[in-house]
Amino acid sequence: MRSLTSRPVAAVLALILAGAASAACSGGAPAAAPQPSAGAIPQVHVTGIPTVTDSTSLIYPVDAYLPTHDQSIEFDQATNLLEDRCMEQFGFDYTAPPPNILPGAVTDSNAPRRYGVSDAAQVAKLGYHPPPSAPLPKKPSVSAAALMLLTGSAATDASPSAAPPTRYANRAFPAGGCIGQARAQLTAHGGSANSDAVAEEINDQSLAISEREPQVIAVVSQWSQCMAKHGYHYATPYDATGDQQWNTPAPSAKELLTASTDVACKAQTNLVGTWYAVEAALQRQMIAANQQHLDQVKAGITAQLAASGQVLAAAG
Repeated sequence: MRSLTSRPVAAVLALILAGAASAACSGGAPAAAPQPSAGAIPQVHVTGIPTVTDSTSLIYPVDAYLPTHDQSIEFDQATNLLEDRCMEQFGFDYTAPPPNILPGAVTDSNAPRRYGVSDAAQVAKLGYHPPPSAPLPKKPSVSAAALMLLTGSAATDASPSAAPPTRYANRAFPAGGCIGQARAQLTAHGGSANSDAVAEEINDQSLAISEREPQVIAVVSQWSQCMAKHGYHYATPYDATGDQQWNTPAPSAKELLTASTDVACKAQTNLVGTWYAVEAALQRQMIAANQQHLDQVKAGITAQLAASGQVLAAAG
């Protein structure tokens, strides 16, 4: 769904501060955003915390500005159709590989394991092991000419700066190749082939910042104490999930029991509900500071979905 490049917490705070400064200015040159420090991290205190035992179906505020997994699949399917048609116009028999469908994925938030495991039924069978993934689609074998037409790049190891031709097979060479042309058509009225960078930053950094929030620190400590009472000594849920002794082909009986205790302690302390409430509050602050930009992102996703739907509907 995206290419994840995480920047330091200060980077997203600069975005938040810059957004707030822009909103406060009615004209003239924009004020320079102050350099944030660790002390500038916004703190929240959440009341009315929901009771949540399983994070699988949680929806975060920032999810409204990120394409869902199903939406990304639809975009990829429409892109593939347009790529295939483009290649056919130039005399190539080509079928793009199908999109990679991830089991259980809904959004980029990775809600099922955002705070470690929380699905009691799943960990009883798998422990900390992830659900099995479908094999990656096999990439078709293509000639150098077909690859150039597909990607729009003529660069090779021998000629790294080689440019593609302006025409190919008596037709104008598509800008960006068949892939670029397909994506340009689907995003002509808004949207992007990649998730929005600001929305991604909010998604990533809200989690990083939330780990420093007093309410999260307190509930993680309660979870750790609960685990210790059962003989398991982990400071955080991530320590339990990442324990190297679980790095085995299949879960052991010890792993199954540890993971089940982990989930039970999360339920007893309401770790998921507390952490989610705090992180959602942080996201709302970040979204408010970047609202105008994110509204455009949301409109772009809607337009992109409409374009993808039209292509798929026309194909039957």
